[in-house]
Amino acid sequence: MTEEESPKSTRFKRTSRFKRPKAAPEAMMDAPAAGGAEGPPPAPSALPVSAPPVADSPIISDLQPDIPEVVEEQPIFTEAAKVNVLTIDVKEWFQTEAFSDIIKFSHWSKYERRVERGVHLILALLRQHNIKATFFVLGIVAREFPELVRLLSQEGHEIGVCGYYNRRLYSIPPADYISELEMSLTLLKSLTGKNVTVHRAPGWSVTANTLWVLDVLQKYGIKYDSSIYPVKAPLYGIDDAPSVPYVINPHGITEFPPGVYNFMGKKIAMFGGTYLRILPYNLISMGLQSVNRQGDPVLFHISPWEMEGEIPQVNLGWDGFLAQYAGLKTTFSKISRILNEYKFDTLTNVLKENPPNEGVHLKTLQRGRIV
Repeated sequence: MTEEESPKSTRFKRTSRFKRPKAAPEAMMDAPAAGGAEGPPPAPSALPVSAPPVADSPIISDLQPDIPEVVEEQPIFTEAAKVNVLTIDVKEWFQTEAFSDIIKFSHWSKYERRVERGVHLILALLRQHNIKATFFVLGIVAREFPELVRLLSQEGHEIGVCGYYNRRLYSIPPADYISELEMSLTLLKSLTGKNVTVHRAPGWSVTANTLWVLDVLQKYGIKYDSSIYPVKAPLYGIDDAPSVPYVINPHGITEFPPGVYNFMGKKIAMFGGTYLRILPYNLISMGLQSVNRQGDPVLFHISPWEMEGEIPQVNLGWDGFLAQYAGLKTTFSKISRILNEYKFDTLTNVLKENPPNEGVHLKTLQRGRIV
């Protein structure tokens, strides 16, 4: 049975399409060459807290007509259903790992800003289903689109910090990340009027080699983290880390790892990124049900650019293509159906309702009581 035939899904019809050129501008088709050394981005403290939008960037009111019209249907979950978490990494389509070696910071100004489009598509779904989510906002995006951050907060969504320039922890000196974190926390508090206590490292880059950041997070008042993928991947992950929420000893920070599904002894990261986009919905739903039946919530993660269905084309290798473009046209329909069929709330709310009962010392992976 297809999604269109299923009586359980939430269906959407688009009253209009995004007004995009048929082809991306020439500057977007071939990224600037990566050759030559480039200095680091300017220190966050050297940048103004609020910068004017990039030329031709759409304002919020202009985006409203392009949001899909929602055809309401009744959700199918029961009152006893497990509550899961939807998280959104708020960054531009070119601020990703796939482009990190070919689109340098000094060239970011040449690329179209689209983050507002994707965020408003997500907000439309969340309003329809009366769901609150957790938005991890990149500092440089918050500086460029302060009204978007204010809107997210005003609508009752949770705001988390995700660094400033989306630079992985192991790619920069610790002092640089501390500076970026401090600037981002200050900026987000000034925009929302609230202390930010939820953190996600850029690119899931809390690994066995970057555990120094836990001392930093504790110092800056972070209570919840979602940075440690419980898988082993070339650029991220701690394979033996728990796949359910736990307290990091001795820091007292609660870790809510991105969801994985254990299938025949292999952990599949199907609740975000490329796997979420390319795997069939029924398999994702089966994995979600399996984890929920064990009594555990699942944390999903998406980015605004994944919800649009298409983004400007930049020449990439096969691996980069999979990470950035594969399955883009399926993400919106999958997320809309998931939100209709399962319960969701913010990361903090879910953890408060279901506090973890296990503490883990990540340096030794020794498990025991919470300290």
